[in-house]
Amino acid sequence: MAKVREKVDKKDPLLCISYHLPEINIKTNFTKPVYFTECKFHGQIDLSQRGAINRLRTTAC
Repeated sequence: MAKVREKVDKKDPLLCISYHLPEINIKTNFTKPVYFTECKFHGQIDLSQRGAINRLRTTAC
């Protein structure tokens, strides 16, 4: 989660490439896109904070 916090604080895009992600719950408002590319989700992902879903991009997940 440190990478997520760093990217949010710096207002940088978050790139998650080929990650195996456990069930996660992120409560933040992303100002830049979040990319999940070739990720495996092992549970539910909750990005329900206002603005999070609008910035979500997925490919081959």
